[in-house]
Amino acid sequence: MKTLLEKILYNYQKASEYRKPHEERWRRFYNLYRCRARAMDDETRANVFVPEVYTIIETLCPRLISNYLNTSKPIVEVLGREESDMTNARASEKLLAYQFERMQLPLKLVTFYKQALMYGTSIGKVFWDYRVGKNRDSEEVILYDDPVFEVLDLLDFYIDPDASTIDEARFCIHRKFLSLGELEKRQESGIYKNVDKIGDTGSFHDSMDFNDEDDNANDPLEDRKIEILEYWEDDRVVTVAERSVILRDSPNPFDHGKKPFVHLFFVPVPFEFYGVGVVEPIEGLQLELNTKRNQRLDNVNIILNRMWLLQRGAMDDLRQLRSRPGGVIVVNDINGLQPLPAPDVTASSYQEEDKIKLDIQNTSGVSDYIRGAMGSQKQTATEVQIKSEQSSGRFEFNFKLMAEMGIKQIARFVLQLDQQLIDRQRSVRILGINGVEFLRINPDEISGNFDLYPCVDPMRVHEAEKRQQMLTLYSNLISNPIVDKKMLSKRLLEAFEIQNADNMLQNQEMERSSAI
Repeated sequence: MKTLLEKILYNYQKASEYRKPHEERWRRFYNLYRCRARAMDDETRANVFVPEVYTIIETLCPRLISNYLNTSKPIVEVLGREESDMTNARASEKLLAYQFERMQLPLKLVTFYKQALMYGTSIGKVFWDYRVGKNRDSEEVILYDDPVFEVLDLLDFYIDPDASTIDEARFCIHRKFLSLGELEKRQESGIYKNVDKIGDTGSFHDSMDFNDEDDNANDPLEDRKIEILEYWEDDRVVTVAERSVILRDSPNPFDHGKKPFVHLFFVPVPFEFYGVGVVEPIEGLQLELNTKRNQRLDNVNIILNRMWLLQRGAMDDLRQLRSRPGGVIVVNDINGLQPLPAPDVTASSYQEEDKIKLDIQNTSGVSDYIRGAMGSQKQTATEVQIKSEQSSGRFEFNFKLMAEMGIKQIARFVLQLDQQLIDRQRSVRILGINGVEFLRINPDEISGNFDLYPCVDPMRVHEAEKRQQMLTLYSNLISNPIVDKKMLSKRLLEAFEIQNADNMLQNQEMERSSAI
């Protein structure tokens, strides 16, 4: 029967072998995003990289992340499942918004979602972080006592090869690197043990990153980053250092009883854990585009710096065969030197390049209208809007799916951790009608059963249309005696992303009451 350490290392090896083919693809996609041209032995040949992959990803990523930056709407709406849960749901929503800000979630989502766009899959981790320090008077103070969301490098996450989701996986492994000092602090806090048994056993840096840089292996133990395998099952977590020392073996510390990872993909592949990103379908087209561009440049170079057909003995100094303004070539036989014909194929190559770019647009869905380029044809504003909405509509499903798998699951983990670990009154900063205000929330005010709804318009292409429709609806219904005017006004303010619509309406209502 295998020991616990043998079991973990066996599962790690299985997961590593399962992931190897994907690593090769991810390495290629990474190089395409970084516009890294292939190495060439002939330095006289053109070796230009056309940044189509980079442009596509940097077009989609800002559109996706803009939903979470500088918006007056909550990122996630919290609703109670029962009527009795609604009051606590509103308090939980405010606490959640404040914690998202503290953990710098919008900035972390840039990496989280961009990784999914590039490779098709992204992994995050939600856990609770408690840190204490000392103030100027050497008094112990709490520096941080809230949930944390961490984006994981795909190369540092290993999954059960038979699983297509985190929940159905028998195990997950998070690989990370910590210094000896960090491990000793965790041992002092009671999280780890056996840190003193870690010897200079060498470091394991296989597949750590795409740059293949390892400056760590020869460092002394106290400076070297030590490999940690954090092995998770639904009911258990085991931490192994240097694949030889068990630092922790304990029950799952979270009451939700799940592995604390968030799994996201751009395009799902049925019954597979790893999805398809933006780069994979256009990889061949990007390479073809580079080839055509470089062939055209080589053709132009040959035309400008022509080659010659030279009869033996027709000239004495071959160094004269160099293209230069006002140059003279002295030959013994005028018929013994002729230019090598080089047909100009630039016109046809431009057509071929346009076809390839059109194929890339059709495959990726990122048209000129998504990029903000209107094209050479004159079109009305209505035509441009229709084409822009048609181009954007293709991504609505993908981006809404990413919101459901990503931000919604993050919020669910955070609320579950709040209900488990918050044991004292919290002061939450909110932006009210009179500026910054503070709301005090007690632990019993966040209990209950809630449903979560991401508040995003993935491509933000329907905002103007929705606002115009809301204005029309408001003007038609505001005089109707059976319509709740306060609720109608609130919806209008929310359509224009007015901060704290509830407070604005309440204050106006109070002013009218006091005037009477």
